[in-house]
Amino acid sequence: MISKLKEIFSSLSLALGQKAKDVNIGEVTSSWLRLNRWLVFLFFVASAALMVFYVNNVLVVNDLTKEIAELERSKARLENLNNMLSKEITELESAERICPMAESMGMMKSKTAPKTIKSKIQKHNNNKNN
Repeated sequence: MISKLKEIFSSLSLALGQKAKDVNIGEVTSSWLRLNRWLVFLFFVASAALMVFYVNNVLVVNDLTKEIAELERSKARLENLNNMLSKEITELESAERICPMAESMGMMKSKTAPKTIKSKIQKHNNNKNN
């Protein structure tokens, strides 16, 4: 590998008009840097910008992942609360709870079954099921 480098630098030195034996690797490197210093500067600036972009992207993705996890926990908590409230509504509108209260107020049971009024949502759900 070192021999290949020497060949490359010797060919560069020949192109610059110097003899291959007198070429020093440091001189060739420094002359190349002097000629292409703006290119090297641009390379470092672009590399730094890409690193900043990558780190920023990682941080944003981590924040979004935390937010998604928090929203999923909130959703599960709200679904649980909704289920508990639905169960409580079902218990509160049950006949076992209402009948004793109605009898204590002096109301009497009807001989016929009560008619239920269907809401638009119930009608829509029944049409979907059929």
